[in-house]
Amino acid sequence: MRGNELEAAVGAKISTWCNYGDDHEEEYARQMEEEMKRKAEAARAEAEAERKAAEQRQAQLKAQQEAALKAAEEQAKKAQEEALRKAQQAKAEAEAKAKAEQAKKDAEAKARKEAEEKAKAAAQAKAREAPLHGSIEQWIVNQFARGGQLLLLQEEMLAQDVPRFVKGVQAQKPALKLDDVREKFIEKEEPAPEKQSVKVGLLAGASRWEEEAAAREQAANQMGTDGSAPTAVRLQRVSEKRPEIREPGLFEGILFKTAAYRSALPSSPSLC
Repeated sequence: MRGNELEAAVGAKISTWCNYGDDHEEEYARQMEEEMKRKAEAARAEAEAERKAAEQRQAQLKAQQEAALKAAEEQAKKAQEEALRKAQQAKAEAEAKAKAEQAKKDAEAKARKEAEEKAKAAAQAKAREAPLHGSIEQWIVNQFARGGQLLLLQEEMLAQDVPRFVKGVQAQKPALKLDDVREKFIEKEEPAPEKQSVKVGLLAGASRWEEEAAAREQAANQMGTDGSAPTAVRLQRVSEKRPEIREPGLFEGILFKTAAYRSALPSSPSLC
């Protein structure tokens, strides 16, 4: 649009110059050149203004973007700090709750222990305050019960026929023969274990190995004649060799201890 106006102005000037004649040629040319310079400078100034306005708009847009980015970063940082604070608060609350529960359990355990100790002390005090003749009678009952348990245990041990390796005791019962016993306990030949190599300075280990091998061989040779004899035959042989010595019975010992204990006490109507 500006180029068309310039051309129209130049055409008008040329027509005017042609009308005035050749005398005014230089003046018209100078005026036309000045007019063209003014319009060119105005166009350059306008372009420069538009360029500066574009740069200003670009700078403003960049500043707005930087401000938005900074605000977003600050908001994210605040959210992260808030989440961290809440996590620390939850952890502290959980630790406090756990400590409170542990303290409660410790207090309950302490109270339970104190109650047990008090009950035990009360039972001991009550036992100490019980009458003396009652404790003596209970002691006699306990002795009878203990004696019965010992008798039952001895009967069970005698009823069991456990073979034991003892010194040679030949069975002399007519119905029992050595061959029958050996048939019951069949002797099997076991291969002798291989001797391990013994280094110099370990002769004690070799001697112990030989002693154990000799003991195993002797036990195998005596099987059926020593420890394999029935319990009745072993008791018979022991009773024949050892003379009978009568010892006071359990009831006699209890009466003797009770009489001695009562004689040491002062006379009291509660003990009669």
